[in-house]
Amino acid sequence: MTAHRFATVVRASVLSAAIGASIFAAAGMANADPTYNTDQNVSADQTDQAFVADLQEHGIQITDTQATAHNINLMCQELGQGTSAVSIVEQFNEANPGLTTDQAAYFVVAAVHTYCPENASALQS
Repeated sequence: MTAHRFATVVRASVLSAAIGASIFAAAGMANADPTYNTDQNVSADQTDQAFVADLQEHGIQITDTQATAHNINLMCQELGQGTSAVSIVEQFNEANPGLTTDQAAYFVVAAVHTYCPENASALQS
């Protein structure tokens, strides 16, 4: 095995572990906070505010809400089209070098649980 291939395998394993840990953390937040409820009575503003507050608790600051919403939409589309969660986390982490791998994984998992729960099964891959 070449050094590059080994590094790729190790990185994928680390990202998978980070995603796995984030799934449990984000799912716990979703269940603990009623504003994550997908019920029609919960407004988008409440959901957005809860999402941003949750991210802030994990050291993730949102400075451009429009860009964030656009990126979440793209991420949900990519997951729906079969892009792996590991690939999404890698892309997000590269685009946001100030975040740790764990924070990038948490963002992706929390976004999926909040905005496109129909893609949650993609987080298992």
